[in-house]
Amino acid sequence: MAASRFVDAVCAAMVLVAVLLTLMYLNAEKLGIEKIVDADAEQNRGSANFTDNDRRGDWDGAHATQIRLNGDRASVSGGGAYARDGDIVIMAGGRYRVSGELNNGSILVDTDSDAKVWIMLDGAAVSCYDGACLRVEQADKVFLTLAEGSENRLSSAFGEKAAELGIDGAVFSRDDLTVNGSGSLRIVSATQHGLVSNDELVIAGGSLRVEAARDAIHVNDCIRITDAVLSLDAYDDGIALTGTESELYIEGGSFDIRCSDNALNAADEIRIAGGDFSIDAENDGLSAAGPVRIAGGSLTVRAYDDAIHSDASVTVTGGRIDIQDCLEGIEAVQINIYGGEIDICPIDDGMNATRKEGMETRIRIRGGEIRIVNPEAVGADGLDSNGDIVITGGKVLIDFGEGVKSYAFDCKGKLTVTGGEIITDLPNATGTE
Repeated sequence: MAASRFVDAVCAAMVLVAVLLTLMYLNAEKLGIEKIVDADAEQNRGSANFTDNDRRGDWDGAHATQIRLNGDRASVSGGGAYARDGDIVIMAGGRYRVSGELNNGSILVDTDSDAKVWIMLDGAAVSCYDGACLRVEQADKVFLTLAEGSENRLSSAFGEKAAELGIDGAVFSRDDLTVNGSGSLRIVSATQHGLVSNDELVIAGGSLRVEAARDAIHVNDCIRITDAVLSLDAYDDGIALTGTESELYIEGGSFDIRCSDNALNAADEIRIAGGDFSIDAENDGLSAAGPVRIAGGSLTVRAYDDAIHSDASVTVTGGRIDIQDCLEGIEAVQINIYGGEIDICPIDDGMNATRKEGMETRIRIRGGEIRIVNPEAVGADGLDSNGDIVITGGKVLIDFGEGVKSYAFDCKGKLTVTGGEIITDLPNATGTE
């Protein structure tokens, strides 16, 4: 009987402790207790644009597992990885430093789903004749660090084996991937994309040059970029984001993009807070199915179609936009200019507000400086809206030369001007179709 009472008391104490711990966790902030949160874990993704680990590209590779590439072979010094038939397999979370040259092989990451893997490229060159040079099959998150002062190269071709496995990038990840550091990396993809992530991609440092037969960078869920230097040459899109509920977010960096389709192409949203861009695109410069928001940075755009296009809205609150060549400068259902400095040299309209069922069509200008110059315009307009044009502030200059049959404002709805400064010699056109 005494033993039974003792067991009951222990059980009651354990229940009481569990209840107390639960109450402490739920009220941790009130009690002054700091919760430890893994910002890089899958369930916490999106809680911050860039985590501490994303930005930490200066970790010491001296104490990591050493992977040395030597032509057709490789050696591993340390735990968590092994060489297999000319490939390197990383099977456990941890830190790995890769150096040397591998003629025809790949680095494969296949760990537990909650494992984090740090890979430092420090003078590494990998070629793969049928698949990805770096392939992430499973991990919670992989950090690809470019060591300070290092030059690295990944070059892939693709055949039947890669197609069977669904691999379509020289760097290919099925899970979250971060690129950081201060070294350089050249990625060459002969027939497919350059850098691919089926989940989230973060680029938080390094100098990347990508040459690809398809998209230079191709991501499903989300892309976040800061503090990096990117040079992208693509026969398709420069940066493509395919997820329908996703975001392409750029906070800073330098971008030189040359492509045969769209430079930045998002199935949802594009948000630019900073960065220096030089864009030469054979289709659109920026193209999004969702909203485009530009709050900072400097964009120089040359495009054969629209310089900035959205199926929803384009909102500019800051930054410098220099559209040197395009068919139309900015095209969207709703165009909102609240700040920034914008120069547009179009073949057709400077800005064009199109129609979409369920959305109000308008051009709204509250601030900023807009200059639209087209000395050879024929039948083009400065601001063309299939709905309203509302100007309450800012400065607008429209110069299409002398003797052209064009309008400063072509408005199918209502033209309202209650503020701002407008400089033009062109007439306005209003009415309905």
